[in-house]
Amino acid sequence: MADVLSSPMLALLFGLVAGWLTLSSLNGKGPSAGTAGLLLIILAAVVVVLGALSVSIFHLILAGTTALVVLSQVSTFAGAFLVGAIIQSFLGKN
Repeated sequence: MADVLSSPMLALLFGLVAGWLTLSSLNGKGPSAGTAGLLLIILAAVVVVLGALSVSIFHLILAGTTALVVLSQVSTFAGAFLVGAIIQSFLGKN
């Protein structure tokens, strides 16, 4: 179960949802801007925390491993955020 929670797929899913909600909010079709911003911050924080928790004690000894894992999770989240926003922009025109 821990592998699923710390996987890049979760960062991808959260990023897609956050991108979709943010652009929906900006288009006036989704939640308010404050709600979308709060959800974006929460989802990004969850991705960072789960990425940091996925590193074993052995890897914590190695310098920079935690930072690399967290950076990987955040970059996956950011890329998925952009993809979610692009998908919403195309589908939201109808």
